[in-house]
Amino acid sequence: VEHSDPAMVDRFEQTYNAGKTCNEFIPMPEHIGDEWFDWCVDNWGTKWDIGADIGTDKEERYGLKATRVGNQISCSFDSAWSPPIGLYEKLVELGYNVKASYFEPGMAFCGIYDNGFDNYIEYTNKDMIPVALWNEFDMEHFFSDDEIEA
Repeated sequence: VEHSDPAMVDRFEQTYNAGKTCNEFIPMPEHIGDEWFDWCVDNWGTKWDIGADIGTDKEERYGLKATRVGNQISCSFDSAWSPPIGLYEKLVELGYNVKASYFEPGMAFCGIYDNGFDNYIEYTNKDMIPVALWNEFDMEHFFSDDEIEA
């Protein structure tokens, strides 16, 4: 994630490290009640917010703290079932450059999001996965030996 305005980079970094990124940029209505799940998926693209401070206790962190160099932030996090494409789209709308890669082995999909373009891939075998994603996510651990050699 990158932005030319340092204040916008600060905003992303602070909310990401607090585990409130989606809600910062696309706020959930306060009195949503039982509709929270559908609202999150429809607006954020995923069930839960993302960030470094997500988990049931302080020892269980799914995301890593953001790494910042100048006006660019790198981060790594788990999301519920799907990437937060709604968040990515909102960030691009706000002038951020957003490049993200994702992998969901249990549901057999992966992809690369690059500033408004989502290259989403549903795969049925390892040969359908781009080499860049295969290497980034160390995917050989998710396939049996016979699938890797095929």
